Amino acid sequence: MIPCYLRKELSILFSIVKKKETSLKELANSLDISKRVVKDNLNKINHAFAEIFSMSDFIVSNQAGVICINLNYKQHAVEYAYQLKLNLLQKNLLFNYCVQLVTHSKISKEELLKTLYISDQYLAKLTQQLNDFFKEYNLTIVASHGTYQLQGEELTIRIFSYIFLQDAFQELEWPFSHVDQASIEKNVNIEELPPSPQPFKPYKRALLILYAILQLRISNHQLLTKPPTHELLAFLELIRSYSDMTLVFNQEVFKNLSPEEQTLEQLYFNFLARIFLPFIVSQKQKKELGQLFFQSAHPYCITAKKILQQAAPLLMQWQSKDTLFFYLYYLTIFEAWYSLVGNNYTKYLKLYLPEPSFHKPVNNAYFDAIQTSVANIIKPMDHIVFISCLLYTLTVSEKKPCLTIYLQIIKDFSADYFIKNRLSALYNQQAICIIDDEAAADLIVTDTYEKALSNKTIFYLDSIENEESWYELTELIQQMYREKLRSTTL
Repeated sequence: MIPCYLRKELSILFSIVKKKETSLKELANSLDISKRVVKDNLNKINHAFAEIFSMSDFIVSNQAGVICINLNYKQHAVEYAYQLKLNLLQKNLLFNYCVQLVTHSKISKEELLKTLYISDQYLAKLTQQLNDFFKEYNLTIVASHGTYQLQGEELTIRIFSYIFLQDAFQELEWPFSHVDQASIEKNVNIEELPPSPQPFKPYKRALLILYAILQLRISNHQLLTKPPTHELLAFLELIRSYSDMTLVFNQEVFKNLSPEEQTLEQLYFNFLARIFLPFIVSQKQKKELGQLFFQSAHPYCITAKKILQQAAPLLMQWQSKDTLFFYLYYLTIFEAWYSLVGNNYTKYLKLYLPEPSFHKPVNNAYFDAIQTSVANIIKPMDHIVFISCLLYTLTVSEKKPCLTIYLQIIKDFSADYFIKNRLSALYNQQAICIIDDEAAADLIVTDTYEKALSNKTIFYLDSIENEESWYELTELIQQMYREKLRSTTL
C-alpha cells in the first residue's frame, strides 16, 4: 500500500534518528541499497522538512562523511520524524483511502469521492490496488448499494485497523473523523486501570484507538466469533479470571449484545490489550500471572513449562522463582497469541513503518541449541523460530557482563580515590568494576606513559579537572561495555 520509494525514504530517516551518527556506507549496507539512493533520499528528506515545517538542514554531514541530526533539532528528532512520516503518508491516496475504510464500518461512495477528491474511475483503480494489498490479510473491499466496506475475518480487521492507525497517527492526530476523541475519553475510566508504575499518558492514545475500534465495530454489530479452539477460549477465560481490562470502559458499549456476545468481546479485548499495550501490565502483574500459569493445567501453560524444562540446561540459572514466572508469562501469552494468529504474526509486523527488525540470529551456536531444544516440543517451523527468538531474547537480557578497570595514577596521590568515587556514582558497580589486577583489566586509566599492550585498552587521563577528558573516558567506557554486552549474545 505504501510506495517503495516512501518506505525507503522513511527507513533512512528513522535509521538516522535512532543513531548518534552514521555514514552513507553504513546506511547503504544496513538497508541494502546503493549509496546514491541514500544520498538522493537524504536530499528529499531535508527538502521535505524545509518545505513542510520550515526546518532547514534537518540532517547534516561533515567532510569526514559523518551523517547525523542537526543539533538544533536533536532533542525532539523522534517527534519531528513521526510528524514528517504522517504528513508524507497523508499525501498518499491509498493511505487516505485505507484510513477511511478502517475508521468507518461502511462509507458511502459519495463521501469517499468527496474526502479523497477523486473521480469514479480513479476510485475503481484505487480499490483494485488496495484489494491487491489486502489479499495477504484475506481482506477485501466490497462495494454494494453505493457503500464501501472492508470485509473479512472480524479479528483480522480489528488487529489490522489498530496497528495501521496507531503506528501512523500515534500522539500526533486523532484518526477518526466521525468519532470524537472527547466522547471516547468519557467512556474510558482511567481510575479503573490496574495499578501500574508507568504514567498513563504514553499509552492513553493507544488505548483510546483500541477502544474506538471496539465501539465502532460493535455499534454496527460487526462482532467477533467464538475462538477456533476450546483451549483458546479457556485460556482467555483464565486471563480474565486474574484481571479484566474492560472494567475501564463504560459498559454501555455492550448494551445491545447478548450475554454470550458481550463475554466474547470482553475476553478478546482483555487479551489483545496485553499484546498491544504491554506496558499497561505492571511487572508485579506479569509475575503474578506467571505464578498462575505455573499452577495451571491449561495446555498452553503445560507447553510453556515443558519448553522451559527442555531448554533448562541452556538457559541462565534461575536467580529466583520470579525469573521463572516472568519467562512463563511471556511464553504462555505468546502461545495463546500464536494460536490466535499463527504465522500471520509476521504479516502484521509489516504494517509498522519502519518495520520492526524481527529476525533469528545467524551463525549463532547458542540460538541454534535453543531452537533444537524447542523443536522437541513444538513442530511448526515458524512457531519454533518465534519461541526460540523469544527465549533467546529473554536469556540474553539476563546476562550481565562486567567491564574491569585498572587505575594507574601517579601524579596526584588522591586522584585514584576521586576517580573510583566518580565512576561508582556514574555506573552500576556490578557492571563497571575497579580492580587491582592490571593483567585482568579490560581498560587501564593512567596519567603517565603506559606501554601499549595488545589485549588492553589504555586511556590517558592527564587531570581529574579536565572535563573534556572525563567526557571522553565515559564515552569510551560506555562503548566498551556495549561491545562486551554485544559479545555475550554471540
